[in-house]
Amino acid sequence: MGIFSNWFGDKTEKPEISVYQIGSSFDIGKTDGVINNAYTGNGDVYSIIKKIADNAKHIPRELWKKEGDEWVQVMDGDLWQIVTQRPNDQQNIHDFVEQSITNLLTKGNTFRRGRKTPGFGEAFQEIITVNNDIITIDCMIEDFNYVPKQYKLELGSSKLIIPVEEMDHVKFYNPSQHGFNTCLGLSPLQAGLLSLVASNDNKTAQSVLVRNQGVRGLITSRSDRAQTTEERNQIQQAADSRMMGASKFGKAIATSANVDFIQMGMDATQLKIIESAVMKLRDLCNLYGVDSSLFNDPANKTYNNRKEAEKAMFTNAVIPVNEKDIHSLNEWLLPAWNEKDNTTYQIRQNLSAIPVMHEDEDKKAAKQEKISKIFISILEAQISTEQKVFSLMRSLNLSEDEAKEIVGNETQEINETTD
Repeated sequence: MGIFSNWFGDKTEKPEISVYQIGSSFDIGKTDGVINNAYTGNGDVYSIIKKIADNAKHIPRELWKKEGDEWVQVMDGDLWQIVTQRPNDQQNIHDFVEQSITNLLTKGNTFRRGRKTPGFGEAFQEIITVNNDIITIDCMIEDFNYVPKQYKLELGSSKLIIPVEEMDHVKFYNPSQHGFNTCLGLSPLQAGLLSLVASNDNKTAQSVLVRNQGVRGLITSRSDRAQTTEERNQIQQAADSRMMGASKFGKAIATSANVDFIQMGMDATQLKIIESAVMKLRDLCNLYGVDSSLFNDPANKTYNNRKEAEKAMFTNAVIPVNEKDIHSLNEWLLPAWNEKDNTTYQIRQNLSAIPVMHEDEDKKAAKQEKISKIFISILEAQISTEQKVFSLMRSLNLSEDEAKEIVGNETQEINETTD
């Protein structure tokens, strides 16, 4: 239902929100339909979440273990294979991370099931991402709080109950009563539901404008004689066949008929509908901590250039959500492996593999190297102390006191070496 529905009575399509009694099972598959369809039905939401997830999955994950007081990187073994290469038979690490992050960003929750292998003890040999729509959480009261009692999986005629310790549930904090009762996290799209609905309606309105208008204008006869109904219908049919349709949007069609054409462009309201799309994009970007200039919004001048916007995206969105995902694995997956191998493991993300995050550091290092060369050449030059002070002040933008202190310390070191 488009935004025009608000103009003709109270016929607005309202989001379907399911209500659950306290203490009952909560069916994730029955959450708000608008949110469920956001990733697949809204191009802006898809682009934002896909960009964050794609960047997160390409940050290498590493396995480290503690040896004495030192941490050393692990480069082989079963656990290394699980957390850095292939978590299960169906997914490599990139697919696994993409699905986990996408679920979290879309619905506020992601679930991973651990699978044991006979003869390997309590340590999970596989971790499998579970689709949110097939899970039901049974909640129970513990210490005046609702906590998961067990997880129920149902797909077709297949059903399975998963103990709490075998399910890794990552979620965004949900301070609402609904979140408290259901043990579920809060989707960013739930918090920004009005922005999401407005974005959907805006895109629907734009589609209707383009699809229904084609060439807009009025065809009138130049003849002094009024057209008959048959003549008018013939002109209308000919005009419709040549002028209507999205592919002819904005075009003018030539004709040999003795007629006039009066242009009738979009009115201000229709233009505002199209122009307001960028504001909805910015609202959605704000939900995820990314800059809209990365998504075809050149008018946004928050950052001076694209590289700054990309760096901010990693700092504010990609790295935090990836760290949240890894931290959950460290707490859920590793304890049994620590006990099995009698060591302490840790999963980390390798931030040095993000080029945009290290461009400034590279520039600083190059600048520092240049300064060091200048510094050494001045101090080693066969010139007077006064000349060295002047050269340091001019070349390195130092104050006179700073330059004198440096030259004085260097002279003292030389004298001590000579003695």
